Amino acid sequence: MGERMNELFLAKAIKTEVRCKRETIKARGDFSALQKGEERVFDFGNHFVGNIKIRFSLGKGCFDAPFTVDLFFAENKRELAAKNMQYTGGMSEAWIQKERVRIHELPFVLELPTRYACRFVCVELSAVSTEYSVCVNEVEMEERTSAFGEVDCVGNTPLEKRIDEVSLRTLRSCMQEVFEDGPKRDRRLWLGDLRLEALVNYETYCNYELVKKCLYLFAAMTNERGLCKGCIFTTPSVYVPQGDMFDYPLLFISALLEYYENAKDEQTAKELFPTAVKQLQLIADFFDQDGKLKENENVGWVHIDWSEEIDRVACGQAVYVYAAKALKKLSVALGETLRWIDEEIEQKSAALQAYYDEERGVFVGKGGRISYAQNVWSVLAGVLTVEKRAAVLQRLATYENAVKPTSPYMYHYYVQALCDCGLFSTAKETILWYWGKMVEDGADTFYEVFNPDNLQESPYGQGGALLNSYCHAWSCTPAYFFRKYAL
Repeated sequence: MGERMNELFLAKAIKTEVRCKRETIKARGDFSALQKGEERVFDFGNHFVGNIKIRFSLGKGCFDAPFTVDLFFAENKRELAAKNMQYTGGMSEAWIQKERVRIHELPFVLELPTRYACRFVCVELSAVSTEYSVCVNEVEMEERTSAFGEVDCVGNTPLEKRIDEVSLRTLRSCMQEVFEDGPKRDRRLWLGDLRLEALVNYETYCNYELVKKCLYLFAAMTNERGLCKGCIFTTPSVYVPQGDMFDYPLLFISALLEYYENAKDEQTAKELFPTAVKQLQLIADFFDQDGKLKENENVGWVHIDWSEEIDRVACGQAVYVYAAKALKKLSVALGETLRWIDEEIEQKSAALQAYYDEERGVFVGKGGRISYAQNVWSVLAGVLTVEKRAAVLQRLATYENAVKPTSPYMYHYYVQALCDCGLFSTAKETILWYWGKMVEDGADTFYEVFNPDNLQESPYGQGGALLNSYCHAWSCTPAYFFRKYAL
């Protein structure tokens, strides 16, 4: 399907000024001389994003030939330990943060043009003459982020404070010229990530211009029908990939509503309101006359979570109802009239409620499948009473075979559903358990995918631990919950 560009919105996105502050960070490590085959690991002390500079000098001997260094950049110790692992998955191996550089003179300052996301830098002298040794005198990074100001950590225990600190660091590293999904890999603006990053941002760094720029970009770059793309590339120019998504365009509505509620920017909200309406209208084409989402290959990718076991049609139905209610709320706030929205919500909600099994006390998908994803989104859609919604989440926990979340993204929505139902102690316990396990794993930033029972899990195939993003936008939301709900 072709794409189209709204030049007015694109111009407004480009015109929206987003400044990045820069700061030089120096790494610690062993700066003694290196011989062939030896390596040194240098530690910045935390996760940073930026350009790296390494100073080399002659150790002992006579410089009689060039030498080669292998460089590996790791976001955490897990990635560092996997640096020699063979990757055989389907994603481009070029995402692995490694370089081989030949140097012809000493002293020499190596300035790498590529931006890296890392805490650790491993320098290995892979080829060198036997006549001399090489010293690494300094490793530094010019860090950059559009997260300005310092935000005080919150929490009543060391674990709570550490979870909050890591959440803030995750968001900070992902806040660049746009809200990136992960500064190591992809480096794209994804709509699902943007929505969660923005929520945390409103409670912490309050960079409203960054959110505004991203919203205009999504409104500017749609498919030929006007449907927002799931993600956007922003360098070297703005462009979009092939293929459409189902759930992310619907989240544009929630993202715009929340931007308006927090930034109080009525002009932008009114200008982008027709784009929000368009998302719901276009997705509505995929429902049958009874208001039930059809199994249709043209629907597009319904992400929801990484799991292959969830009923994506049922989940999609719930996301649609959730988005329709957000659109109604936005229209009321802006004084816009949508005469059809109440009927739309009523019909699609009735079709969603048909998935509810009164006897089991939960929403049940295709083939009798019970999943957290379907139940969480159905609870968020609010088609049952608050009491019944709370009971669904409590009953869900008793089904040992229920398909559990596989990513921090889905765990965010689970915690949100718990908060919506007033189950705050369970919400807090979930954060302390799930995100706390990543802290126990040594996380400085939270991960793209995390399974406490399989720390090597990856959606990217054999050796995927090298491709996993260990600083990923959709995992930063404990900082939001701690502040928004005083958890």
